[in-house]
Amino acid sequence: MPSGKRINKAELFSWETRSAIAISSARAIAYIHSTSPTAAHGNIKSSNILLTGDNEARLSEHGIITLYNIRNSDVGYLTVPEVKGVQTISQKADVYSFGILLLELLTGKPPTSISASEDPDLIDWIMSVPQEQWTVEVLDLTVSMNNSVVEEMLQFLQLAIHCCEQSPNLRPEMSEVAQQIEQIRGSTIMRNNWSTSDSEEQYLNEEDVFYDAI
Repeated sequence: MPSGKRINKAELFSWETRSAIAISSARAIAYIHSTSPTAAHGNIKSSNILLTGDNEARLSEHGIITLYNIRNSDVGYLTVPEVKGVQTISQKADVYSFGILLLELLTGKPPTSISASEDPDLIDWIMSVPQEQWTVEVLDLTVSMNNSVVEEMLQFLQLAIHCCEQSPNLRPEMSEVAQQIEQIRGSTIMRNNWSTSDSEEQYLNEEDVFYDAI
């Protein structure tokens, strides 16, 4: 595979691109987890995701976290509540980190504050916003104002929050996360197809009326 490019926020204006990154990343992590009950990536964060020319996500630095001190490096696991060092890397910690990545894609915001005196971390900020205000306050609506896309983003948001449960035992398996993402995307595509079909049928009916009137 040719060398990939790292995620550039300025290029992520399309929800199609962001959702494609979410799906391919989830599949990749689920595959790693399927190889062994203890297999984990160990360093999931946006800067470790490379994009192909078709915006397919490729995970980099798999396993490299074991080579250095986890608390002295800029890693995705810094935000995982239970991770205290390399020995606590786990599949459920991967799930948490993926949830944070998904929140980045949904909000367009960084996962952590630069300093403790500034705004809270991304997940804490989202949980402080009333659920009825998520659409306006949390989601990055610059990607789309389409109702079906907004509904999909809200479902992704609920899934991301589930991934970021404080207790590892409450988080889903990565295979379940990948499956849910595919189901959400599939439902949106079906709704859009139905909407297109309805519009075409309405157009044809109007055309029939026009010709009948001639």
